[in-house]
Amino acid sequence: QQVSRLVEQLFELAHLDAETTQLAMEPVSIAELAQDVLQKLQLEAQHRGISLDVNPKDPSMIGIADIEKLERVFTNLVDNAIRHCTAGDTILIDISRLEHQLKITVKDTGSGISPEDIPHIFDAHYRGRKPDLTDNTAKTERANSGLGLAITRRIIELHGSNISVESKLGHGTSFSFCLNSLK
Repeated sequence: QQVSRLVEQLFELAHLDAETTQLAMEPVSIAELAQDVLQKLQLEAQHRGISLDVNPKDPSMIGIADIEKLERVFTNLVDNAIRHCTAGDTILIDISRLEHQLKITVKDTGSGISPEDIPHIFDAHYRGRKPDLTDNTAKTERANSGLGLAITRRIIELHGSNISVESKLGHGTSFSFCLNSLK
């Protein structure tokens, strides 16, 4: 299963890097899509004692995006956050209006990313190590291909934006990007 998933992710990244890749752009309620993704990942988060939320839950915050690709971005970012959080931590998808854009931030109160790892986290196959790996998370870390953030960055670039990261070891991580808005 891990090899199959790795092959799928490699094909996905190669497809996204192809110059002929086109997005199916349409109006998308960002909060509703974020809620759908959180609902899909809720069971895993609940099992680990992690709370998930979207703020605000305003369906009128419409971004112009490829809904399938944006769902992949949310899934990758929240799934990563779950892997780096423990019981009592929170993951929030925050949406705010800018003049002609929506700023989307996926933030968590997890273990954070070491300063040495930050410049490399979007590189394909790069996997930083959590400083406090337990036997259980070590298995998860080894199963992780290191392609999720590379795929996420490429999708955001195809939407005409960039993704940035802020993190402090032991205090969590925030990934932010903007999308053009309908209003």
